[in-house]
Amino acid sequence: MHSRIFIVSTWDKIPSYIDLSPSEIEFSDPIDYIAESSFECDIDWLKQAYHLHLKKSDYNGSVIYEINSKELRDTINSEAISAINFAESYIKKFRENKKDFLDLWMASDCLWPRTGFLFYIDGRLNNLFDLTLMLKDSKKLYIIGSFDYHS
Repeated sequence: MHSRIFIVSTWDKIPSYIDLSPSEIEFSDPIDYIAESSFECDIDWLKQAYHLHLKKSDYNGSVIYEINSKELRDTINSEAISAINFAESYIKKFRENKKDFLDLWMASDCLWPRTGFLFYIDGRLNNLFDLTLMLKDSKKLYIIGSFDYHS
């Protein structure tokens, strides 16, 4: 999958991660590469994928974006429910017509994340659902950078 890693931090930890390089990120799964990327373009992709309104700010001359925790949580929850509903419809079709395994494949495809976005937080990679759990505590989170990756 070709996607992005977003560097996410609380305000007090921004200095620790603002100058992070791609070589400092450890993957548990094999990857083809990780490289510098266009932060503004990546933010546009993230905003478009999840219909987000991120607040652009300045941090000592660096552009950062504040995550609206409630908006992101609501969007992720809505997308998860929609994916589950689509998957259920394919499972129902499979049960009615037991010969067509394509319906099972389509059900699993509905539940697979479309973007492959990863979030580097506190020294480890997280998927979208991990990020959602982090949003439950009331700390503000900021996106402070991004990298291109392919696995």
